[in-house]
Amino acid sequence: MSPALFLLSMEYLSRLVKRKTSSSDFNYHPKCEKLKMTHLLFVDDLMLFSRGDLPSIHILMECLKVFRDVSGLS
Repeated sequence: MSPALFLLSMEYLSRLVKRKTSSSDFNYHPKCEKLKMTHLLFVDDLMLFSRGDLPSIHILMECLKVFRDVSGLS
């Protein structure tokens, strides 16, 4: 995948995660709550951060499922 396509697809994922995690059910990881950090992207890596409770994990999994369905990447 070219770098431009990667950036476009990751921008979509970032916006999706930001929109879905703004709900009151999502709980940030304790070390990331002050910065409201939910994810980090690198060249070929994605790190997702949340508290380990079921609603937070469910929200992140829904984001990944939507991204998979839209982009065809899994």
